[in-house]
Amino acid sequence: NGSLFVNGQELRLKGLNWFGSESEARVPRGLNHRSLGELMEFVQANGFNALRVTFSLQNVESNELTPSSAAAHSVELAGTDYVGMLEAIVAMAARRNLLVLLGCHRIKSGYPHEWPGKWNGRWTDGQWTPSRVLAAWSGLMKRVC
Repeated sequence: NGSLFVNGQELRLKGLNWFGSESEARVPRGLNHRSLGELMEFVQANGFNALRVTFSLQNVESNELTPSSAAAHSVELAGTDYVGMLEAIVAMAARRNLLVLLGCHRIKSGYPHEWPGKWNGRWTDGQWTPSRVLAAWSGLMKRVC
């Protein structure tokens, strides 16, 4: 019937889509105003048990430092790189028994300004070859999973 079971009990997911880290901002929306802990508390207090956190391969590959505007509210994010920020989000979610799905929302982070631009909608293009895409995914998974 399509139901999922864990340890003999039905698993029901009630999740949120947390976007922003796939963009040029490189941080999920809200972290420039509230701490990671406050946002996770809100998620849990409102009965959610899952988060979909979006990212871009370009941000994974460039792996720049987390913007200070986000780190100012969350000590967990201070000094982290992009993948470290995702690690911190996953770790805090795990401590609160929240399931996290990391969703590759975009190849490049600049799409809001150039959408759809020359992008053909595929997960590879002239710059992002299948091997480059797999390398970015592999690097992310080695640190987060």
